[in-house]
Amino acid sequence: MVIAGHQKDILQKVPLREYDALFTDTAPRDTVAKIDPKVLFEHLQIMQQKSLEVIDNLVEDVLAKELMPSPTPHPIAKNKLEALDWNIKHTMWHCGQIGLIKRVVDERFDFGLKRG
Repeated sequence: MVIAGHQKDILQKVPLREYDALFTDTAPRDTVAKIDPKVLFEHLQIMQQKSLEVIDNLVEDVLAKELMPSPTPHPIAKNKLEALDWNIKHTMWHCGQIGLIKRVVDERFDFGLKRG
């Protein structure tokens, strides 16, 4: 949102307010089984596709511009390049968290590599 503003097509397809309420303010134990994993995955794919479209249409001059106004200031970024950079890092932190949880709960993830 801070890079390209609100995307009406996303707001119509993905219940962002519901997700925000569930996964930002609600205790983790109260979020279990609230969203069908298949639906959540479909929404993830929609967001991924839209994000790639937005990124693909960025030009270098736009990256230096200030962020789109929002009620809550961005925690780190002052311009669009910083926001994009932070978003990638933020996503990777969560990927790491998921990997650690998977390792504790299930088994070590081998990244598709065969162990010798």
